[in-house]
Amino acid sequence: MLTNYLNSLLGKEFALEIVDALRNQKTILIRGAQGSTGKTTLCRILREHGVAAVEEKDVYEVILDTPLENRIPHFNPETISKS
Repeated sequence: MLTNYLNSLLGKEFALEIVDALRNQKTILIRGAQGSTGKTTLCRILREHGVAAVEEKDVYEVILDTPLENRIPHFNPETISKS
């Protein structure tokens, strides 16, 4: 039923891409033009089917594109305190 909904909303080719992403346990990021385009509905339906889906408005994006110059030797992120 979910596949049929995705086919009707997005078209068969794009729906297959989403189904493939789901098989690979990817989180689905939904974004698009402002206004009533179905983003929130699609996100809600995916979540109701157990899919990790988020809308762009609910995400804070961090872009790291500059190589690190002074890496910490033998750095272990597990040792970072959470407090």
